[in-house]
Amino acid sequence: KNFKILYSVKAILIANVFYNSPIFVKYIGDGLGKIPRDLIESATIDGVSGIKRFFTIDIPLVLPQILRGGLLIFTYCFLSFGIVMSLGGIRFTTLEVKIVSAFMGGSKFSYGIFYGFVQLLILGFINIPRLMVTEISLSNDRKIGKTNFFFKLFSLIYLILEYGIVLSSFVFSFFNYYIGKFSLKYYKLIFSSEFNGEYPVITSIINSIKISFVVGLIVIFFSYLLIKNYNKFTEILMFSYIGVSGGFLGIALYYLNISFNIPIYVIVIVGQIITAIPIGYSFMYQHIKKFPKELLENAEIDCNNKLEKFIYVEFPNLKNIFLSAFLQVFAIIFGEFTLVYTMQIEDILPLSSLVNYSMVANKKYLESAAFTTIIIMIIGILFIIGEFLKKKEE
Repeated sequence: KNFKILYSVKAILIANVFYNSPIFVKYIGDGLGKIPRDLIESATIDGVSGIKRFFTIDIPLVLPQILRGGLLIFTYCFLSFGIVMSLGGIRFTTLEVKIVSAFMGGSKFSYGIFYGFVQLLILGFINIPRLMVTEISLSNDRKIGKTNFFFKLFSLIYLILEYGIVLSSFVFSFFNYYIGKFSLKYYKLIFSSEFNGEYPVITSIINSIKISFVVGLIVIFFSYLLIKNYNKFTEILMFSYIGVSGGFLGIALYYLNISFNIPIYVIVIVGQIITAIPIGYSFMYQHIKKFPKELLENAEIDCNNKLEKFIYVEFPNLKNIFLSAFLQVFAIIFGEFTLVYTMQIEDILPLSSLVNYSMVANKKYLESAAFTTIIIMIIGILFIIGEFLKKKEE
């Protein structure tokens, strides 16, 4: 309040940086981690090190990852709905907000279709440069060297900003600012039968876990198949998918439910799969596409078919990548809001993002804070389990 951040462009920018920067860190980190050790050693012998090596070797080699991550984040920000509505207010209307408003208003359906088409064209045009960049084959033997003080300090500040916000949210979920005391009252309240009669917290968590789990598995499976059968058309198709408005997709799927009586949970799963496939594809692309050719050539000799090759050769080497991508998709789908909000299905299929939004809309701020912390804990536990399994395999 003192800095006048809420309901301003600053709030929208800060939230998008917080929300999307880990994606960029992952993309660039994976790329830098695969720069061959012998190349780094040769550069060092030739006197190329530090900042000069960063700009002449590191950046050119990870440019595909930079563009892939950067354009993905640009698209996420362009399609942002919940952040704009929650932190900016109606006066900071974006194309996505206009699309959802047009469809939910009912009388401006044609406007929603037009806005959705314009948005798709813009994002399609913006993503063209990514298709023009040639992927560079990288190894996985990067030697971890010393980091200078500036980058250590920068990393520390970044970690404080990212984890500090989550930690402060967690701490203050136990704090009742109305009476100025710490209390577990609202944790008990959101799980009470009376409260769940109005805001189905327990049911929404169960539904969100089920849908996120199913969508995660399907997305990883189809992303793998798409990458294995890669061509330029696949790349264009993926980035076309990611440019589809969640509001447009939500209303289109909802009309399928009305017209053909398809169960709403099936409709939601289909919509979430369409939304998440480009995410799984992007996360897994570099690892699957650059799988060691020697192993694949040996597998062609030793294995009778593609299924055996996958089970005995590819899966053992890629299972950590599959797990990591699955958890990423799970987390994103668990918190997805625009598509299900447009469909207005909270009474039919309550999901955690919808129930949480209803709490905030009805000024149940302390209850929402407690519920948000529960969601963060669920996602956090899943990531910890994933990291444990990865370490165990290593």
